Amino acid sequence: MTPLELKLAPYKTQEESADDIYLMNEIDSNETDAPDGKYYVAIYCLDHRTHDEYHDKLEDKNSVTDFRQFDKWFISDTQVEVRSGWFHTESLIKATKEILHKQKYWGRFLESVSFVKPNENRKGYFEISVGS
Repeated sequence: MTPLELKLAPYKTQEESADDIYLMNEIDSNETDAPDGKYYVAIYCLDHRTHDEYHDKLEDKNSVTDFRQFDKWFISDTQVEVRSGWFHTESLIKATKEILHKQKYWGRFLESVSFVKPNENRKGYFEISVGS
């Protein structure tokens, strides 16, 4: 049998996991005003998994669309621990990678993090900003 006659198995791609995502940490300090405890990380932004799907459904493809209507909350599975005014950087990075994996955003620069204080309607959490 010659090499041209060999039948190759179909090539299957494996989905990228959150751990495989490259992330550049642009945060200068891990100091925080959050009380000691564990907090989820969140971002409110465009769901890039469905961006093209929404765009294709538009009747007038030449119109400018405000894609903010397709924004949603993405929340990490990992919690970030805070002790004595400092958050755990490695868990923040892991949580950010989880969010990027969920939303399929191509940006890889963790630009900012801030603590959103709890109130009667929600628990406290860290809100991040990621850019490309």
